[in-house]
Amino acid sequence: MTSFIENRIKQFWSACDGSATIETVLIVPVFMLLMFVTVDAALTFSNHTQVMRTVHDVNRQLSVGKLSSESDVVSEIQAQLLRLSPNATITALIDNGTITSNVSFPLSDILAFGSMTNFDEYTLNVEATNYIEY
Repeated sequence: MTSFIENRIKQFWSACDGSATIETVLIVPVFMLLMFVTVDAALTFSNHTQVMRTVHDVNRQLSVGKLSSESDVVSEIQAQLLRLSPNATITALIDNGTITSNVSFPLSDILAFGSMTNFDEYTLNVEATNYIEY
């Protein structure tokens, strides 16, 4: 009976079954975390670029006469960015033949997964200035 137990213990310690499972359990969580942080950063840059494009396009609309006042610019930017950042603060100023728009919003509004929680307290600012052509 003792030799049977000793043989079973030797078989257990010499078996390689399940070694890939242990390696996978150790590596997959680190890989997933790295993937989420990478995707979060990429989407953050993409959303920031979308905000810059929106501010520039709306300024351009006023610049060519499609919009007529600062309040039109603010409401148009707000309407286009409502889905992206409901907490955005938007200002527009017409001065000396130029339109300057500024959008400020918390970084937490554009994080996809929230994996970069250290950046929640930061605010992104986007500003664009165009000459009024009409």
